[in-house]
Amino acid sequence: MQSENAIHIIQVVEDKPTKVAVQLSYLTKEIIPSPETERTIYGNATTFAGENQKAEKFLEAGKKLNIKTVQALKKDEFSVPGLGSTRELVKWAFNAKKGEVSPPFTTSGKHVIALLENITPKGLPDLDAVRDRITPDVKTAKKFELLAKKVDDAKAATIDALATKLGKASMDANGVSFGNPAFNNTYEPTVTATALSTAAGKLSGAIKGNSGVFVVQTVSVTEPAKQTEYGIYTYQTKQQLQQKATRVQEVQKKLASITDDRSEFF
Repeated sequence: MQSENAIHIIQVVEDKPTKVAVQLSYLTKEIIPSPETERTIYGNATTFAGENQKAEKFLEAGKKLNIKTVQALKKDEFSVPGLGSTRELVKWAFNAKKGEVSPPFTTSGKHVIALLENITPKGLPDLDAVRDRITPDVKTAKKFELLAKKVDDAKAATIDALATKLGKASMDANGVSFGNPAFNNTYEPTVTATALSTAAGKLSGAIKGNSGVFVVQTVSVTEPAKQTEYGIYTYQTKQQLQQKATRVQEVQKKLASITDDRSEFF
């Protein structure tokens, strides 16, 4: 091969076969509603609000749409669960009357129409207002009473005798400690504390745990090695006290009887 100033001799040492290659390109385009579509949707929302000003009609018409229920709102909140930042909607709710329907509010690309179903007065709520929230806790407490009575009526002296009378199987839990209050894939600090404070060989009473009712019989307790260095515990105690100090400030604010009216302006 001859170039401008020299002659080059080239020897082909290796010839690698070529491969077919494909080059890909990705084109993306954001698809957003046009102004005409936005006006149409907002117009439909306005029509819906105008035609369903009564709570009964609103709830009936809402069955065909994506209706959501928010259990409770605070006056100073800036967002509504599931809707994002909706401060104007929150302010409307605290100035509306029970059963009132809102005008359309636009937030996060959505047009929202709200119905104020209930107003909770200041102070302790009525039973009907919290019935759904406390019903599971009441049922749990009642179940514990019934099961605890069965344990007492069995009058068993050992865990195996109790298991036989109740038709259950006893289980072993090894290596349980205050620092590790978990056993058999359950986290039960109350059960662990009872077991570690019960004398070896003695059967405890019924214990209300996180996942059920327990009865324990401590087989043996291994005393931990005596500590000579308490630096880590001192540090942890200081951290806990600092955290509790912030709670004192909150209590002081409540005792001061200060009315916070910032929500009226922001």
